[in-house]
Amino acid sequence: MVLRTTVYKKTHMNSVATLVCRDQDFYSSDNVCVPTSRRQTERASCTDAVLSNLSSLVRLELPSVVCQNPVNAALFNARSVNNKALLLSDIITDRKLDLLFITETWHKQNDGLLFNQITPEGYRLFDLPRLTGRGGGIIAVHNLQFNISTSASLEDKILQLNTVLASNLDSLAPLKSCCVSFARSAPWYTDDLCSKKAACRKLERKWHDSGLNVFYQAWKDNLGEYRAEIESTRSVYSSQIIDNNQSNPRHLFNTINQLLRVNDHTSLPVSNKLCNDFLHFFSSKIDNVYKHIQTAPVSFSTVCLSSCHGTLFTLFSQIDSELLTREVTRMKATTCTLDPLPTSLFKSCFDSLCPAVLSIVNDSLRTGVVPAALKTAAVTPVPKKRNADLDNLNNYRPISKLPFLAKILERVVALQLHNHLIVNNLFEPFQSGF
Repeated sequence: MVLRTTVYKKTHMNSVATLVCRDQDFYSSDNVCVPTSRRQTERASCTDAVLSNLSSLVRLELPSVVCQNPVNAALFNARSVNNKALLLSDIITDRKLDLLFITETWHKQNDGLLFNQITPEGYRLFDLPRLTGRGGGIIAVHNLQFNISTSASLEDKILQLNTVLASNLDSLAPLKSCCVSFARSAPWYTDDLCSKKAACRKLERKWHDSGLNVFYQAWKDNLGEYRAEIESTRSVYSSQIIDNNQSNPRHLFNTINQLLRVNDHTSLPVSNKLCNDFLHFFSSKIDNVYKHIQTAPVSFSTVCLSSCHGTLFTLFSQIDSELLTREVTRMKATTCTLDPLPTSLFKSCFDSLCPAVLSIVNDSLRTGVVPAALKTAAVTPVPKKRNADLDNLNNYRPISKLPFLAKILERVVALQLHNHLIVNNLFEPFQSGF
């Protein structure tokens, strides 16, 4: 028969007290308080137990734990800290608290006056406001002697997100190499041209099979009509593109280059030496630009602030998932080699990725820091002019492509700056591009 035992650990952790149910009584050691009501005694009675079958329990002696640097911490359910900020600051100072956790703060986002009132000198504050709904909110105040971080750094978050996305893509859709041959039809090639080509081929086969001159003449006539139809269709298609893209120079010149059959693609040999040469060349150009920039301090006294009106833009505000999803949906699906997923797949799965991306964007807006991972670009050298000497690195210009996550952050920042300029009427009415 097995007897039930209950083990209690004392607060000083210097011994373990064991309770044994025997003869309708509870026995305790080390003054551990145990309720011994009549109902509990009857429920736990073991009158039929054979005590000789029970093995003796070994007493465990645990080493005493002495805290050299005790930490004073407190938890306070505020239910709005708006009228209790100075009181909480006095409690921290009088009680010499190292940590104070405040729940149900009901505070607003970026409430600088409230944070200054709560935080005494020598302390730091972390907060988590509730952006939607009523109630909620958490504030943690800690002594500066403790190096406390609220969460993982931005670099760690981005690295973790990219690692998870890349590993899932490799497991679900591993990279494979295969040879695919296909013929892409011209955009101007219509079904009418296809039927005329089939008729010409049919007459050609009849001429080869019969050898009659009548089929040869019919084939030549149909072939001439087919070629004339091709030229007419191509001319109409190209004219429509030119007319519809008169305000789009890029698309217009690409169309003209295709019509003139200009080959803009230059093939460069792939080698590590060439990549390093481009890297050192572009880096040296940037260093030379820095050297020629004047380092004299700017005198802000010359700036006339009297003509400026409206409120100053001091900090970025946190965004919600709805705004982030709307902005990502409007963005073009351009993919960079640094992206862990193709952008089209990233946008289609954004409902699941939105919480992680939202945390990265809000942390960057709150701290005012752009992580190095979002400032790393894939640089592609492109010739400045056609038919230029490709061996001379001065004839190339760098085209840098940022990751899609960096473009999301840029779009959010640009949206808030643009809204501030619109609300405060700070746009120059006669502003031009040059």
